[in-house]
Amino acid sequence: MYCFNTKSDVWWEQSKAKFGQLSAEVYRFEWSEIQSLAAMVQRTMPMSLMITGNSAYITIGEGQCEVSWTRLSAE
Repeated sequence: MYCFNTKSDVWWEQSKAKFGQLSAEVYRFEWSEIQSLAAMVQRTMPMSLMITGNSAYITIGEGQCEVSWTRLSAE
């Protein structure tokens, strides 16, 4: 499961005990990085993506950004 918004920390603190009972992995994207990516997205666009470790490096047209994630729980 992936979460991303300004309140994901609060959501996780309230929900982590329930998710601990499931066989699931939960990851959090950094909200500011998601906003940067969203600002570049167009209906049609050339895009390049490189994933390394806990980050994705994205190039869209002339813009580029990094989107990283944090693992909040394990299976």
